[in-house]
Amino acid sequence: MAYLTLQSLGRREVTSSRMLKPGGTVGSGQYTRRIKNIITSPGLLRRMDFTAGVMVANCRLTDACAPEGKEMLVGKPVSGKPGKMYTRCTVEEASGRLRNARECAKRNLATKGGIYGAS
Repeated sequence: MAYLTLQSLGRREVTSSRMLKPGGTVGSGQYTRRIKNIITSPGLLRRMDFTAGVMVANCRLTDACAPEGKEMLVGKPVSGKPGKMYTRCTVEEASGRLRNARECAKRNLATKGGIYGAS
């Protein structure tokens, strides 16, 4: 029998086959998502909503890549995203989309301090 600890409830290891890494490269990676990552500040929540609106207005794509091994999704709607359909993408195309999203974010979310422009 395994016993859960407080750390088991408050953290989770997340693995991704296509993760955006420093310098704009794309590759597999892993990170720890902790309960500490839950945002509660009203000001920060408003800033996140504003940022999401800017990204949707300027960087939204009309389709989404079907995950590897899920070719049956091609041509079907993406759940929770009205009007967006799955399309077939190669690994290189999906990686290119991540890099393009990073560049779009750097253009649209730059601040006076330039924190988003740093590689």
